Amino acid sequence: LTQDGSKYSHYMSSLQDVFQEHGIDFVLNRKFPRDTTDMSLYLEDLKERGAKVIIADFYEPAARHIMCQAYKLSMTQAEGYVWFLPGWYKEGWYDLDNLKNNQKEKQTPNDNTNDDDEGLTALKYL
Repeated sequence: LTQDGSKYSHYMSSLQDVFQEHGIDFVLNRKFPRDTTDMSLYLEDLKERGAKVIIADFYEPAARHIMCQAYKLSMTQAEGYVWFLPGWYKEGWYDLDNLKNNQKEKQTPNDNTNDDDEGLTALKYL
């Protein structure tokens, strides 16, 4: 699953070749636009095609949306899914409460910018 404009997406073609050489079925590389927040269409497509191992090629904000939607669609380890997420995500990337607290600490009184997902709370995705 690849986010459009992802910095390192070129490795996916090589990985697909390696999988095929070793008899591993590569179902598809599904790309999604960078500003997408409703991931249900993409995840339902993977689920319908029988994909059980999903290699993530997307940034942290997208990962939060994707993993919440995957949970809602029962696409977790408990249902036999395996997710490979980038190792360069920041510690606690999934913790929206912690993310909000860190953003508030970084903002000055005149700074109303918010670099993370606007207005998100953990409850919104459960």
